[in-house]
Amino acid sequence: MKEKILERFKSFIDQHGGIRKVAPRVNKSAQFFYSMFKRGTMPSVDLMHDFMKEFENFDITWLIVGEKKEMVSAPINSTMEVELEALRRKNELLQEMYFEIVKKDAKRELAEKNTVGTTRNLNHLEP
Repeated sequence: MKEKILERFKSFIDQHGGIRKVAPRVNKSAQFFYSMFKRGTMPSVDLMHDFMKEFENFDITWLIVGEKKEMVSAPINSTMEVELEALRRKNELLQEMYFEIVKKDAKRELAEKNTVGTTRNLNHLEP
């Protein structure tokens, strides 16, 4: 799942001119993105927020799930407005799910780091 999200994120950036053009629009350096993709680091909540503010067509549902609704150019009627509102709510829920995944990953990584440090610190106490 993580690899697919990164793959779609990179694809979005490429579709918008590449890292060097996108980075300044979200107040990041190109090196930030090169490092992120090289390490396989998930985009942070703050970064997703910056993309959502900067790019009107940034679809977090597509980023996480890989499904995208086609844009309709016809006038919106009441049925479509109801569907649009339902999709917005679904998008919000998916964002919340994504943020929870990122938080859990960060907590797990922190716990792993703390466990390693604690084990090292306690080793000198053994007889």
